[in-house]
Amino acid sequence: MRTSTEHALPPAVAVVAADRRVRDSLVSLLTASGAARLVGTAGDAAAAVHLVSGSETDVVIVDRDLANGGSGGTLLPRLRRSAPGVRILVIDWDADPATGLPPGADRVLDLSDQPAALLEALVTAGGD
Repeated sequence: MRTSTEHALPPAVAVVAADRRVRDSLVSLLTASGAARLVGTAGDAAAAVHLVSGSETDVVIVDRDLANGGSGGTLLPRLRRSAPGVRILVIDWDADPATGLPPGADRVLDLSDQPAALLEALVTAGGD
């Protein structure tokens, strides 16, 4: 949990996506905007759990393919156990509200949204 002094800092974010291009694009967006402090990236479930459990991560951005199964069918519950206070944002290219949240997710973000909308969602999640 962050103190009031630390609360002024941008959220500490981990990016988890199997596709390196997605990871790289998100990292570029986050670092260029200054909206987040990058904790690190992971390309699979095991690396994600290791990354988050060994850091002071506020928000984890997870690709829906990993969240829903892929190589990490139990990824979100494992992240919750490793870092109970972390906010989990699941990203998808075609987020459909009717689909609902994957178990353990706080929010689903549509990657086709404008970058400003993605950054706003991240900052909101990091401030909760």
